[in-house]
Amino acid sequence: MVRTLASHAGNRGSTPLCSTKLSVKIKFIWYVYVLKCLNDDTFYTSMSKNVEQRLKYHNSGKSRYTKGHIPYKVIYTKLIGKREDARIREKYLKSSVSKRLITKIPSNS
Repeated sequence: MVRTLASHAGNRGSTPLCSTKLSVKIKFIWYVYVLKCLNDDTFYTSMSKNVEQRLKYHNSGKSRYTKGHIPYKVIYTKLIGKREDARIREKYLKSSVSKRLITKIPSNS
């Protein structure tokens, strides 16, 4: 999008005095997510730029850790933004305090 600044009185607006390209560059949007196994109620916590794609990957059996516990369902996602912040949130969710809270999330949510 090009935004044109207002022209001065002598210029009838046909030529912009200044034009500026406005663009917002978002390098990465990161999510932290928690999966719950529908068979044995185990949990898997991680981060990704595309949670739906990661769920499909985990349910396909291609992940070494999760292949023995499929199928999974996403029970928690949080949009974080920066990768570093997502990693901090992921570590918190893997802590013992948070694990107790995660186990209380109903499967049908």
